[in-house]
Amino acid sequence: ITGQDGQTRVTTVQTILDQLMPGLVPLLLTFACMWLLRKKVNPLWIIVGFFVIGIAGYAVGLLGL
Repeated sequence: ITGQDGQTRVTTVQTILDQLMPGLVPLLLTFACMWLLRKKVNPLWIIVGFFVIGIAGYAVGLLGL
């Protein structure tokens, strides 16, 4: 694709996915919470589940700095 400045820009599927992924994960978690609430799951268990997933993810190295 040629931009307005005359330079050729290459857009790949990977760059598009890299831009979408940071916003996709919170959206999926929100829909998962809505689904669980419709299934009459206690909101406290959802919160506890997020804590457990966060701690386990940090311990494994998936969710860490």
